[in-house]
Amino acid sequence: MQETAPKTIQTTEITAIICDCCGKRIEIVKGQPAEDILFINKSWNDGELKDTNHQFELCQKCYLAMVDNLDVKIRVGTVRTVVIS
Repeated sequence: MQETAPKTIQTTEITAIICDCCGKRIEIVKGQPAEDILFINKSWNDGELKDTNHQFELCQKCYLAMVDNLDVKIRVGTVRTVVIS
């Protein structure tokens, strides 16, 4: 015979995303951000940042401000997927 006991599992739900640049709050509606967000998640495997993971989110306004400061302007056009193996 097995004896059992109820178990409570705690879960969390993301209710908003905060822009890591300006602090703007973007609400989550029906499981999706109410506005487009740039999500960056980068794992570094070499150099000074070896074994470091960086993650941040930017609202559209902060993304546009960031790309305006690039020396080489971004390409606008068709989305391409690049696979590096």
